[in-house]
Amino acid sequence: MNKVILCVTEKNSVAAEVSSILSKRSYSKKQLAQYFNEYRFIHPAEEHGPNQQYVVVHAQGHMLELEPDEGYEWGNCAPSDLFTCGVHFKENAVFRRSVLKPNAAETDVLILMLDADREGENIGYDIIEIFCSVLPANTLLDIRPANLPKIRSPTEHILQHILSADHTPAHASNARTIIVRRARFFGLTYPELTAAIYNAGPIDMNVVDAVDVRQFTDLRLGYSITRLQTDKLRSSFVDYKTGAFKPKKTISFGPCQVPTLGLVHSNDLLSLRNHQSSSFALHFVCNPHPLQASSGSVFKELANALKLWDSKPNKREQAESRGLVFTPADTSHFRSYLGCLPMLKSVFDTLQKQNRVIVVSAIEEKPYTIHRPYPISTLDMQRALSGRFSSQNIMAAAEALYTRGLISYPRTETKSYPSTYTISYFKQITDKLAHMSPNISVSCASLAEYAHTLLDDSPGNPYKLQLPRSTSMCSDNAHLPIHPLACPPCSLTRCEELVYDHVARSFLASVSPDARGTRMTIHTRLGEHEFIATQNKLVFDGFRRVFRGSAEGVEGSFTAADSLDLVDSSADIVVGSKFSVLRAPYKQFFGVQDLHIVNPTDTDENGLLVSSIAWDRDNHSLVIDLDSSDDPKQVYEEGNQSSDLLKAESNGDTSNGVSQFATELVPLPMKESALLLAMDQHGIGTDATMSDHIALITARDYINSNKQIEPLGAELLQFYKQTPMGVQALSCSYRSMLEHGMLLISEGQLDCKTVHDDCIRWGMKLYDNIDSLQVVRVSGPGGYRVMAERPRKTTIKRKRYQANGDNATSCKSRSKEARPVRIRGTFMCCGEQCSRNLLTGSCSACGKTFQIPRTDGVVIVLKEECNRCGLSLVTITQFSERIVRICIRCRTD
Repeated sequence: MNKVILCVTEKNSVAAEVSSILSKRSYSKKQLAQYFNEYRFIHPAEEHGPNQQYVVVHAQGHMLELEPDEGYEWGNCAPSDLFTCGVHFKENAVFRRSVLKPNAAETDVLILMLDADREGENIGYDIIEIFCSVLPANTLLDIRPANLPKIRSPTEHILQHILSADHTPAHASNARTIIVRRARFFGLTYPELTAAIYNAGPIDMNVVDAVDVRQFTDLRLGYSITRLQTDKLRSSFVDYKTGAFKPKKTISFGPCQVPTLGLVHSNDLLSLRNHQSSSFALHFVCNPHPLQASSGSVFKELANALKLWDSKPNKREQAESRGLVFTPADTSHFRSYLGCLPMLKSVFDTLQKQNRVIVVSAIEEKPYTIHRPYPISTLDMQRALSGRFSSQNIMAAAEALYTRGLISYPRTETKSYPSTYTISYFKQITDKLAHMSPNISVSCASLAEYAHTLLDDSPGNPYKLQLPRSTSMCSDNAHLPIHPLACPPCSLTRCEELVYDHVARSFLASVSPDARGTRMTIHTRLGEHEFIATQNKLVFDGFRRVFRGSAEGVEGSFTAADSLDLVDSSADIVVGSKFSVLRAPYKQFFGVQDLHIVNPTDTDENGLLVSSIAWDRDNHSLVIDLDSSDDPKQVYEEGNQSSDLLKAESNGDTSNGVSQFATELVPLPMKESALLLAMDQHGIGTDATMSDHIALITARDYINSNKQIEPLGAELLQFYKQTPMGVQALSCSYRSMLEHGMLLISEGQLDCKTVHDDCIRWGMKLYDNIDSLQVVRVSGPGGYRVMAERPRKTTIKRKRYQANGDNATSCKSRSKEARPVRIRGTFMCCGEQCSRNLLTGSCSACGKTFQIPRTDGVVIVLKEECNRCGLSLVTITQFSERIVRICIRCRTD
């Protein structure tokens, strides 16, 4: 009689693929219940005897759900009772009744083929407990040499049907025994699966305990604090779309979601605190090929040279990428607008005399090497592709590719292959890619061609297959790096195609030669000022022939972001070579913390008044800039920073000649790749769950799809920051403590009950802090209020000044004639009392109005701090008389 081996996988797709591979597509399928299938086949392996009958079934994630005991429902107990109440596991009745029970009597070996991570280990023990509940009398599950778990308490029925190293039932000597084994595999291929079954070992109970600690603490903290803060806040929150109160809305607390929200909040703080005052940049874009003879027209006038040379960013970027760009070697002249004007005039006068031709005065060359990239982990894949799709969609596509056997297990922290993997393994994968069909996608043909090149062993081929680089810094010792296993037999979805292409290119790059090049620094002088241009001549592209991602291990000062192959190697650049200047753009980049206030009352669009208020870190002073010549449309982008970074919102009140403008500083949005990296650094979630946490706080309206905090998230931040423990929850300290404890538990270095008790004590302190808050009042849609990282709206009033009976029209005509120069770091306007406008500010909290002086002023930083954002207050002093005390971030008294 054939031995029956019951294999349990985590998903139906994996069960189908495992059955298809092991049976060589000769299996029978039966539907046991809705969403549950069974696969049967005969496998001639010899590990458990010849011609074993395999029965492959599947779970659907966790089959046991942890919940409080009866009597602890919402409203039946105090929220604090949930810290000490009894809890139990509720099993999936359909899985128990329709999947495990029919196979309990005939099974001889139970193989747990769950995902090779912590959650997979814990799900495996869930299945063991459910299987014990359906076993016939006098039948045992043998999990030895593993022990029973320490956090969860097995029921009496489970203890009667389980045999472990620390527990033996009384009737064990006469009982029928079912052996339990844990198979760990990293790819759905025949060699991988058969090796996993052959080498199947015991379940790791340390890992089961680690996940149990997280489950039990998450339940107790989540249930108790969610009920407490909902009772305190639910009457204060409104539906920001309709304005109606939402008394039944649950304001949930999640030990992973709250620190994720805190990371988004920290990014907002960082983008505002790392203030950069307005900066200026001058560069020349030259033809990359030297001139044979001097030619070209001259600059007509300085004003034309100061204009941006093209209004279309895409054309501007294309021209710059094709040209040779010279920038000033000394940037000290660009610290202020006035300071750079003499230098600009001197440079442009020299260019005019030279007929727009510059001469190379010196050349420096230095070789560099870019090492091939490491194999990729889950985080690398998510960060690289998050600009095209959300991390959740990326992981869903990777899971789909994995279940079809196209890539290895996509949830891994490992970036190195084991030392036992030889070059033959990588040749085998490369050979599969070399035979990829070109009809699947556009990139398949180029990948197959490059794979053929790597396999070419001829002496003249510089592209020889290499062993991947290894590192001990990134490894979970449980999975292989993500790499392709097979070629797709048919077309893929757009996201799947992107994921597979990235995985394939990353793999080919990891086994390719390093790239080599020469970095050339070109010097030229225009009068007394020196300019330099840097070009990188690619001598050998190596892995960059197939992969354009970020590179590591660059020697010298060269960075991976630099362009490698913009210079034609045939262009001979020597000392004395001449280049024609194609463009000479002069740009002004506005700082992150500048406020731009636009007056829309003037009928002449070209006469719009733009003003900015900022903190000059270099001079330690408050900056007020006034200029009527700037068009607010000419706020251009710097790098990837969008001009949407600075927004001005107007309320349009123009009664009695007074215009009021509510200005609000919007923090720089956080990229999902940056958020994923921050979560990984702080130990929030795992590579398998980080994308889920981001999606969850987005679904709860804490942040939006651009990773900007929504009003509900802002009010929660305000709520948590009123307590010391709430600040800890936002700062990721608790989650980092838990993740570190789980790691030590998994390695057997720390007792799981110690970590569990520490986490519960921390949660009770947070509960007490929140409970001690008296009356919680929150504002409507909008700002951060208490934190003031997204400052409260401060009203700026501009009053038309009418002297000697002049009317508003004459005042307006004078304003066009007198165009003041921007002077940063002082409060002068034209160097004298400004007769055009009086600038006043009013505090939106108390309504107090103050006048901002126009003559020379002194800013003194006080020791006092703003009660809203914690930033030092300053006083604006004129003629030794105190005018106003103001917070430079909140703009309030």
